[in-house]
Amino acid sequence: MGKVSKLPVIAATFFAALFLSLLFYASVAPVRSGSPGPLDRTRFMADQEEKIRADLGDPESARFRNEAISTNSGGATLCGQVNFRNSAGGYEGFQRFISGQGTTLLERAISPDEMNRQWNQSCGRER
Repeated sequence: MGKVSKLPVIAATFFAALFLSLLFYASVAPVRSGSPGPLDRTRFMADQEEKIRADLGDPESARFRNEAISTNSGGATLCGQVNFRNSAGGYEGFQRFISGQGTTLLERAISPDEMNRQWNQSCGRER
């Protein structure tokens, strides 16, 4: 009689162990849902502030205050006030901003009536 090879036994054992490992991983791995996770408020605020800074002539001079995250319009929106240096080097004075859901608005860029309408819709509070 010839020698019996151990290779098929080793291969079968390897594949069985691999299958069992994958089965175990699938049973304990977290299930990804289609809905987003909870809002990371700090990261969201930093991201929106960065978008506002990108629209300014002197981004490093931006000072933010009275910031609040609103979910009135379905998604997260950052509302607040920003002050920054103009091209002459002087500060503009604090003005309202709205940032989130693909929109960034500065009070100086639109009419007062339009800013009030957007503010009431997105931020949910009167100035």
